[in-house]
Amino acid sequence: MLRLCDRLPYFAAADLKSEISNLISLSASVSRQLRAWADALQNSDIKGQRRLNDKTRRQYEHKQRTDAFWRQLDELGTRNQKLSEEADERAASRTVS
Repeated sequence: MLRLCDRLPYFAAADLKSEISNLISLSASVSRQLRAWADALQNSDIKGQRRLNDKTRRQYEHKQRTDAFWRQLDELGTRNQKLSEEADERAASRTVS
């Protein structure tokens, strides 16, 4: 609709071209955001609103918290391993010198 208004001489005569152009870019941005949101919902583990009751919602939230916990543990383990290797390298360099 905005594209049509952009081409009509009535709106061009009223000096509304810049405002219409701004609205077109804003609406395109909103459209992209909505599409990304819809994609995120389609790609989620939730089967749908009909199947989402209190029990399944708690299970889903529990799974999300558990996954976050395991990711955090993996990060801590990796960080600890790097620190341990660096300490071993420093100790080895002191004994060699």
